[in-house]
Amino acid sequence: GLLVAGLAHGLAPSARQAELLPAAGLIGELILVAGQTLFERLMGQTATLSVVVEFAGGLFFLFLLLKGRLR
Repeated sequence: GLLVAGLAHGLAPSARQAELLPAAGLIGELILVAGQTLFERLMGQTATLSVVVEFAGGLFFLFLLLKGRLR
């Protein structure tokens, strides 16, 4: 989500919400379709990309929690 928002902000011609929202939707859709295609074709996996994204997000969240405790 943050990646898509940052890309949309950088690629949209202005910071108006009327341009950012459709740009973010299109960029998000393209990233998910491309990621799912790469996941299925190149890696030979049959699972959906959302499983991988959720797993990676969970690991990153745990990393942030543990990093905060070590301070």
